[in-house]
Amino acid sequence: MMVMGMLTANVLGLPFLLGTEERWFMLITIQGIPVLVMCAFLPFCPDSPRRLFLTVGNKEGAVRALVWLRGTTDVHVEIDQMNREQTMMKEDSGKDDHKPVTLMGIFRDRYLRNIFWMCAVPMFAKQFSGYMCIFYYSTSIFNGVGLDHLYSGIATCGVWATYLVFSLVSMALVDRAGRKTLLLISHTGMIIGMSLFTVFMVLSGRYQLDWAKFGCAGSLFFYIASYAIASGSIPFFLPNEMFPQNARTAAQTWNGVLCSGLGLITSMLFPIVVFLLEEYTFLIFVASMALATVYLIWKLPETKGKSIDEIQTLLRRRLR
Repeated sequence: MMVMGMLTANVLGLPFLLGTEERWFMLITIQGIPVLVMCAFLPFCPDSPRRLFLTVGNKEGAVRALVWLRGTTDVHVEIDQMNREQTMMKEDSGKDDHKPVTLMGIFRDRYLRNIFWMCAVPMFAKQFSGYMCIFYYSTSIFNGVGLDHLYSGIATCGVWATYLVFSLVSMALVDRAGRKTLLLISHTGMIIGMSLFTVFMVLSGRYQLDWAKFGCAGSLFFYIASYAIASGSIPFFLPNEMFPQNARTAAQTWNGVLCSGLGLITSMLFPIVVFLLEEYTFLIFVASMALATVYLIWKLPETKGKSIDEIQTLLRRRLR
């Protein structure tokens, strides 16, 4: 939905639609509509069954929420999984298994700390892959390769359309291919795309080869497609699968801090680095993705076809 919203905003922001001095306020107003719809319907949605069962201790409420979500009363398999996870949490802590882990508690426990790094590295790779710079400065990049302002805006919409299409492809593949496999494919494609983009930028800027600007555009679209396949989504939900229930709130909070903080740092430093390194700026992103890929090959377990309690059992065997 976020990608759909960004694509819609970019399309409506074109000069011949709402991207003018007279109509810009309409573009700002429209974005409030989905927020109002969400606020209207959210009170009618059930709470998380896992939270009700494992954190609050409300087993009956968890069953009711599962029945509402699944549309069937046959939810015994998922309830049994929650029971097993609760047992493992109790064995680990030796005390009240409903007590949530604090933000600093993530780092005090060796098991949770190791899982944190497994989830943090994909987020580091995502934010230091250069995607924010591509999206923030895509119109300027397309201007730099020879497109005028209007066609640069249209090309930017094409970038978001590519992101949307391959995000849908990712939804179909993520359970079949597996998280780790898809992340490695995504990182490899991003490294290739960003490396080619750098080569074509050098050919276009330093050697004045006109045909190279088409290579820049093509490699950019290839990079975005590779990013959307896995790196655009998996780092966000990976903590929910890797952490035990009582640590998920703290883990997702840290995940959000990493996402926002690293994104801010990248977007703020990008113009300065471009001034210093010019066409070779994107090689920094290539290096960061390569390092993250090596770490993921070494550390991240494959969770394909595994339930959450099976993932917890696998991690406990590896990290305890």
